[in-house]
Amino acid sequence: RPPFAKQSLLKGLIYRNLRGIDKLVELEFELLNNPSIAEPLGLDPLKKPPSDERFSEFLRANPNGYFQRIRESLVHELIHEGVISGNGIAIDSCPIEAFLKENNLKTSIKDRYDKHHLPPGDKNARLGVSIHFPSPFKKKIHYFWGYRNHIINDLESELPVAEITLQANKDEKRVGLSMLKRLHHEFSLPVKVVAADANYDVEAILKYIIEQMK
Repeated sequence: RPPFAKQSLLKGLIYRNLRGIDKLVELEFELLNNPSIAEPLGLDPLKKPPSDERFSEFLRANPNGYFQRIRESLVHELIHEGVISGNGIAIDSCPIEAFLKENNLKTSIKDRYDKHHLPPGDKNARLGVSIHFPSPFKKKIHYFWGYRNHIINDLESELPVAEITLQANKDEKRVGLSMLKRLHHEFSLPVKVVAADANYDVEAILKYIIEQMK
């Protein structure tokens, strides 16, 4: 197969995220039908763009650290340009359910939520919990197999300054504290406000915010 430049594949994936394109096959369709988009990405608009398999192989072939280093360099650049002020930050996380039959409530499965029985479809997925409030003061608990994305956003620009995806059973409080520490040492932002929901309202996080981040 004809090769594609690594930078072009990377730019294509960045474009996918900027446009909110869900599937790689939809990205291939977008580039095929919009040659004016393909050219700025370093692709030949007169030739067939990379297939969804090629983008998928590129993601598998490069470790997550490669993409994280790119993200961190972009954050540094956005801070330098004044786009990210860092006066206020927000901590949050969201569940990512794995594509497993255990998460499909229409299927009949024995020991669906037994944390010691790892689902064969994804041995890395772990049992997590998600809490919703469908009505005031009424809590609904939902269990799922998968992962959780943890993030710290800049309040003014709403851009992420720190991000990590871990297994769903990792404690949000411990992850949040470790992300705050890394953010504080790596970027030295002039943080005046730290916003988070009640789940992060624990002594260890409050102590670090007050005593270390001042």
